[in-house]
Amino acid sequence: MSERRTSVRVGDDIQIKTVTDGGEETFAVGASVSEGGMFVECILPYPEGTNLEVSFNLPGVGMLSVKAQVVSAERFQMSNASNRTGNGLRFDEIGDADRVRVRSFIAAQLS
Repeated sequence: MSERRTSVRVGDDIQIKTVTDGGEETFAVGASVSEGGMFVECILPYPEGTNLEVSFNLPGVGMLSVKAQVVSAERFQMSNASNRTGNGLRFDEIGDADRVRVRSFIAAQLS
């Protein structure tokens, strides 16, 4: 996968809930939050293109709910040094107030 990140990513061990368009709920751990998305660690990643409603509580900021799309799916491979499995998510619909809250969270993590 080519490196396309343009935003700072912070955070680790953020409890999240995802819901698919079909109503399937999954609880997972989010990490690497940016203004544009996040990585979600899960055993069985969703296929690329899956649309999700993602709810998560950023420490010191509060609960957020955004619409996101799966843009990458990483599956366990013995040759993968990080051995991370999960999905890269792009936030497709996030309110202005929630975007400001994500920025606040990132700023607090960097200070």
